[in-house]
Amino acid sequence: LNFLIAHYLAQGPLREAARPLQQALENNAASLFPQRVDWQGRRHPRTYSQLVQEHPHIANSELLHIMQAIVSRDASALLTAGGTILGRPTRAAAAADKASACASMVKKNRGRSRYPAQQVLSSSSRMPLSVVASFRRLVRCHGHKYPTYCVLFDRTGRRMITGSDDFLIKIWCTRTGYLIKTFKGHQGMVSDIALNVENTLLASASTDGSVRIWNLKTGEPRAVLVANPQGRAKSITGVRFSPSPVPQIRFLAATCETGLCRLYRWHRDTLTFDTEPIVIDARSEPRDNISSFAFNHTGSRLAIATVKGYVSIYSTIADAVNCPAGASGWGEPRLISRIAAHEESITTLVFSSDGEMFLTGSVDGTVKVWRCSSPDLKWSSVTIDVKEPIPSPADAPEIIADSQDDFVRPTAPIAAAAVAADNAVTATMLAAAAQSAAAVASQSATLATEALAELGSLVDSIGSFASELREMQASRPADSATIANNAASTVMTATPLAADQQSAPEPRMLAAVPVVTAPNQPSTDALAAAVSGAAAYNRADVSVELVSDNTRVIGNAGSVPQVAATAQQDEAAAAPSNAATGAPPAAGTARVETNQVAWLCDNTRIIASNNVGSVLVIDTLSGRVLWKKRAHSIAEVYVLIPHPTDPRIAISGGYDGRAIMWNTENGDILHEYKVGEMLFDGSFSEDGLKFALTSDTGAAMLFGLGPSWAYDDANRMHEQMFANDYTATIMDENHFVADQQSQIPSYLVPHSPLMDFDGRIYRRQRGTRFGLDIGMGVDEPMFSREDAGRMAALMIELDHAYLDNRAAQAPIAEVQPPRGRRRRGRAPARAATVEEIPEAELPIILPIDDDSDDE
Repeated sequence: LNFLIAHYLAQGPLREAARPLQQALENNAASLFPQRVDWQGRRHPRTYSQLVQEHPHIANSELLHIMQAIVSRDASALLTAGGTILGRPTRAAAAADKASACASMVKKNRGRSRYPAQQVLSSSSRMPLSVVASFRRLVRCHGHKYPTYCVLFDRTGRRMITGSDDFLIKIWCTRTGYLIKTFKGHQGMVSDIALNVENTLLASASTDGSVRIWNLKTGEPRAVLVANPQGRAKSITGVRFSPSPVPQIRFLAATCETGLCRLYRWHRDTLTFDTEPIVIDARSEPRDNISSFAFNHTGSRLAIATVKGYVSIYSTIADAVNCPAGASGWGEPRLISRIAAHEESITTLVFSSDGEMFLTGSVDGTVKVWRCSSPDLKWSSVTIDVKEPIPSPADAPEIIADSQDDFVRPTAPIAAAAVAADNAVTATMLAAAAQSAAAVASQSATLATEALAELGSLVDSIGSFASELREMQASRPADSATIANNAASTVMTATPLAADQQSAPEPRMLAAVPVVTAPNQPSTDALAAAVSGAAAYNRADVSVELVSDNTRVIGNAGSVPQVAATAQQDEAAAAPSNAATGAPPAAGTARVETNQVAWLCDNTRIIASNNVGSVLVIDTLSGRVLWKKRAHSIAEVYVLIPHPTDPRIAISGGYDGRAIMWNTENGDILHEYKVGEMLFDGSFSEDGLKFALTSDTGAAMLFGLGPSWAYDDANRMHEQMFANDYTATIMDENHFVADQQSQIPSYLVPHSPLMDFDGRIYRRQRGTRFGLDIGMGVDEPMFSREDAGRMAALMIELDHAYLDNRAAQAPIAEVQPPRGRRRRGRAPARAATVEEIPEAELPIILPIDDDSDDE
């Protein structure tokens, strides 16, 4: 307001009166003007002259226009995208001067957040990698009680959306970390979520067999689409909005576990959906199922991948050539091509941003880039093999410890003292059991015989342990001398670590507790010797290495158990014979599979990950692997998110609890985030200034730049929920739900104060309506430009729609791979001659006619 008043007076008849006001504002700028916050969270005052330079779109008559809009009650004139006059971007783009290269980084980022780029940023507009590497964890949003498998940002970047196995969808404020809204209605786990390009609707798929459409701002359910209303509900596995700019091919696609894809038409203006879908059977053979699907950038092509390795491509414009102008629909999508893409299940299918290529990754360890350049719609591919030898556990990075109680156990290469410690622990447990048995015998005369028998067996077991210890001491005199010199009266037992200490385990994780002496206990010499040996091992300088496959190994990298090395040699020796004979691999032998593949935003490179923790970048044209590195443990890496505007940046996250920020140009690690939880999904905001990761605990971690003080309150709240999040609901005949207690729709139930999962209300609150005023949709000029670009591309495709129509009319050739390749690795077929079993005459037994009511 101070700025607008001074700005109005500066160009009017009271220009002389504006000068002392401007001088007073300059002297007290820190308290009278909004401060600037840099990327490190530090505040800087701004003067009047700086505000004038930063906001050239604000005219001197802005204050007059606001007062006129208030007097005339014209609400549309008061709407602003950022909520404030200084944040209004509608005229900033037109008035921005390209020569203002000295603008601050914060201002540049704000401009991109309001106008998210749809193409690769130029090198001069990208943030320095040193700034990107400064991304840190801002807040941990824990609002679900079960694992969270879905996360998205809306197009404004103001909301983060999570879907979980607890049947709920939650909306979070990305500027404070507060929970804004909870969407209730699903009766099963949330399997997928999607936003339309208009940023007005949220679609969620669930295992209860339904797709629910929500108003993004209010949470009102716009439609409930049930796959099988009359029969058994089939799980919905995926949901996507078509980005089509024309209503004739504007669909919502949903796939279910039966191998069917349903397309629902919807209307942008009324936000309504047709309840009768177009059903596509994408199964290429019996017992096939859909594993992935995607639309291209105009919605004219729909590609569906299956678990049998096939890709079916459907055209939504094939019948447009036969429809009159202005028709409400262009018919059903037509199958124009079916490709035998891989020998095994396809995990990922992604179209490039220009729609000219699509990418597939499979569990057979290959990645393929597909192009269609011929008029007869023949698809060619570039194949990249991502398989590699199974790495040794000693070569894998450590697994980040999570919240489970665990401790590090010594292994075979360590001295006999470590084995003695383990045996001492077991001996102590047996001695305690012996004492318990003796107590039972003394208390109950009737059970004395059984207790004494149990006591005798336990004593025999303890005696055998003592003899083993003596033999070990005799075989290793050096260790025996050490043990004799360090006799003690305590036994080393495993003690769980505190939660805050588990992320950095130490080699000395054994705590001493007194020995419980039981009747008939064997001589304590062996136990004392074992204890002293364990203490000597504990004092030794031995490095700790945590490896994958859920095992913990103590020792140096070179001290790998000989059994594992021998097994690897046997496997390597047996590999050529298996390959030559075509026999299946030995049982228990791991294989390398492709987990995720994704396009970098410039479409010139691909980033992929596999199930042994490797991440690699591939050239799109040649298929050459530019670099490959393993920064994760030997575990699945299912989080792979490229930056939306900068092709140099990508994030990977795996089951080892580690997230890596990569420089995709050379494979350098810009930042490593040790989350300590299994990572399931991730997403970048559209401006690329934030990213989120979800985990098996139900939490979502938000990373980015910004002031840390803005998230202080949310970081103090370890859990966030509303009182009615997990209350019972009732469902009407149209599958809409209402709160069971209040009998009103769930989205109309007033919010309670934020509380933890135990119902304890937090002291600091933002109000029950906090965040509900965040607008939905996107900036109108920006969306108009995007829609015009999609329309131009679609018009070019419509000029060649006759090719799709011709391919749809031609019979689809069966492209079954050779039988030998399809059955590679399977056991040889049995002989055709099978001995026939003679038929036997069995007596027919009729049930007894019983008219009584007895069961």
